Amino acid sequence: IEVNGLDAAGIVASGAPNGSGQLGQRVTTFNSKVSLTGEPGSFGGVGGGRGGKGADRCTNFGPTIVSGQNLTNGQVGRDVNVPAGHAYAGSVGGTGGQGSLLTPTTGIWGNPVPLFQSVWCSYFSPGGSGGGFTFGGANAGNPVYVGNAATGALVTTALATGGSPFLLMPYPPATPPPNYTSLDHFVVGGSGGGGGGGHGYGIVGVSPNPPQRWMAGNGGTGGGGAVAIRSGGLLSVGAAGVLLARGGDGVLITGTPGSGGPTNSLGVGSPGGAGSGGTFLLQSGQNISVAGDINARGGVGSRVGEIATSQLRVNSQAGNGAPGFFRLEAPPSGISFGGTSQPAYVASENAGLLTDRDDLSGDTSLWYSTGLVFPPTWDRYELDVDLDGDGTIDITYTDSGVPGTQKASEFGGPITLPLVIAFQGANLNQAGSEPVGQIGPWRDGIGAGAGQGINLDAVIGYRFTITYNRALFPDCVVRQLRVYAAT
Repeated sequence: IEVNGLDAAGIVASGAPNGSGQLGQRVTTFNSKVSLTGEPGSFGGVGGGRGGKGADRCTNFGPTIVSGQNLTNGQVGRDVNVPAGHAYAGSVGGTGGQGSLLTPTTGIWGNPVPLFQSVWCSYFSPGGSGGGFTFGGANAGNPVYVGNAATGALVTTALATGGSPFLLMPYPPATPPPNYTSLDHFVVGGSGGGGGGGHGYGIVGVSPNPPQRWMAGNGGTGGGGAVAIRSGGLLSVGAAGVLLARGGDGVLITGTPGSGGPTNSLGVGSPGGAGSGGTFLLQSGQNISVAGDINARGGVGSRVGEIATSQLRVNSQAGNGAPGFFRLEAPPSGISFGGTSQPAYVASENAGLLTDRDDLSGDTSLWYSTGLVFPPTWDRYELDVDLDGDGTIDITYTDSGVPGTQKASEFGGPITLPLVIAFQGANLNQAGSEPVGQIGPWRDGIGAGAGQGINLDAVIGYRFTITYNRALFPDCVVRQLRVYAAT
């Protein structure tokens, strides 16, 4: 199951391995030298926050400010995404990664312009920070000049602060909202990373007055999504099972698409930060067994660097996202964790007693066969129900149509009966285990005595589904179901 934040847009490089020795490095295709607007942040997984937009390209007449927002700065990633009425909603603000600032902040090149080796403009915006969740997102790293005989230094602005942490523990909260559940609390989408700021780095200049040229910023990546998996019976994540809700990963920014470069054909934009991980909530009415991997890691921020030796001369790493969270809930002694996880499994936080209870729950049976070659005449069902769980049958529902009887079905509104049943007919294989050919529609009965039943479908087998009204009849028990047909 995968609900990752989307990775930053890019292509697999055709050049040599990057400095960390990894093959298949993904390289950005965003043209920061030409684009008037910053690269959009990538989307989060289902329920996750989007990454912050990169900075718009400065015009050398000062920052571009619209409605009080400086568009030539990298923009903030979206905060963690909680449901309405969340007990800790007041702590959401500031969890998204921060964008890096326009460099220089005046939006006007200096005179003279600070240069490396008399040709490289040294203005550089450090990059966006990572989104926060279980702890704070990472700050961008200080850009590093790479090369020899440097004359001058990089001119940078302050590092963007990582997104603040959003803690889901303790649970339950000291003052929970009315009817508050684990489902309300733990299904939280991850935060987005911050966008890269605008700057003028990377243009070969002629001292002391090179042409003024600015770069748009690269976008941050989205946060991991949120998933709840709920089962009345055993819930098992096998050894090969993987649950993924990681933050989006960034790309390498080289100035050149797909090779060792740079030719500066794309410019060298400020890198975007990465989104945080998301969440998984696993709940079982019996037992949970985890032998596989639950991965809610934060994304890896984009970076400026090289694939092969060239003259780019600067390395810069945007901030990584923080891990998300996962929670396992079952009855006492019902949780077995032998798998791997990010963040690391801590029983006191990641495991807990199941207290949630749905108003409606249900079962669907396997297929049942008559063993006949030709369809029988389907007559009726009889369903014995113990309303309070004391072992005594209190009512028998049937679709016989006999006066004084009642069938267990309702339409067009909330369920008020203790339960409702529906049947589906099909012709089955020789083993009687799987349908062969078309499967009939779900019907509220068997015969024609009290409505439309599977007798209309000319079938030799059936299955059924029962929905239980646990809100009004929490102890209701089905004691027996009998289905009648004549050959």
